[in-house]
Amino acid sequence: MLGLSWAALHVALLVAVILSAQATDVSVNKATTKLFAVANTPATLLALGEAGLTPYIRTIGLFNAKCRNIIASCRLLLDQHGGQVPRDREALEALPGVGRKTANVVLNTAFGEPTIAVDTHIFRVANRTGLAPGKTPRAVEDGLLATTPRQYRKDAHHWLILHGRYVCKARRNALSEALVDELDEGLARLQAAKVPVVILRAVQAYPGPVIAMVQGSVWGGACDLVMTCDLCVGDDSAAFAITPAKLGIPCNSTGILHFMNRLPLNITKEMFFTADLVPAERAEQFRLLAEAYPLSPAVFERIQGLRRQVYDSHDYEEGIRSSIEKRPPAFRGE
Repeated sequence: MLGLSWAALHVALLVAVILSAQATDVSVNKATTKLFAVANTPATLLALGEAGLTPYIRTIGLFNAKCRNIIASCRLLLDQHGGQVPRDREALEALPGVGRKTANVVLNTAFGEPTIAVDTHIFRVANRTGLAPGKTPRAVEDGLLATTPRQYRKDAHHWLILHGRYVCKARRNALSEALVDELDEGLARLQAAKVPVVILRAVQAYPGPVIAMVQGSVWGGACDLVMTCDLCVGDDSAAFAITPAKLGIPCNSTGILHFMNRLPLNITKEMFFTADLVPAERAEQFRLLAEAYPLSPAVFERIQGLRRQVYDSHDYEEGIRSSIEKRPPAFRGE
């Protein structure tokens, strides 16, 4: 990229961000390194045409649609903006393949505007930390702009992405006292509310981390519940299984999809058709069970205390009783 004018750098940024949708940074960097060596302005990119551009970006997901958008955008840049990337949100979002997030990236990185582009990493960080919770990227963006001091807004986008990419990852992979604190507080709030809950949906909707601690084997619905949690820890006795399909016991489609999304397909098939227990060592290999983390006696005792609360609860006893009596459970949220 050395030797490019600012205008050419802005075009390169715009093209790279269009290509980055549902693609890895590595794949985009590999493609653009070769592409920008031969074409890095709207005119030279347009001269390539879709046929000439496609070989450079073929390894990137959705390359056909992205190719059409890049060529169409270059045409608009030449016809309406003198071959330069506009410093205007409305004009940027009028370009094919450019939405609010892409416009925010360009305005921030190319022109230094204090915008915050909300991608999947920032959306996760904002919601998980409570920094700017929201159900949509726009809601999160508005929340971040409202809570981030103006002097930090220009760089906040980059800091949050890095935090989401390397620290606050999609899959939690460490057990800490902070997570136990959140679990403890969440259980207290749930008990105080005294309302019935559908446990799988409650785990999925709960904004804090939910940790499953497994000793011995878990079967069927319990196995599904464990996989719904953010983190699963266990000792050497932990094992996982599903009642086999050959017994004629049905599993709903949501449960099947859950297993398929979480586990390798060959493992899912094996569990559904053989009922063989997946031991702790094997479960750890494909991340159903987290790695063994050393816990202090105090933290372990707190976890045991939480388990005792569950075992002594009305709903736990009601669940066992209703199963034995073959009737729907009457949970009270206690």
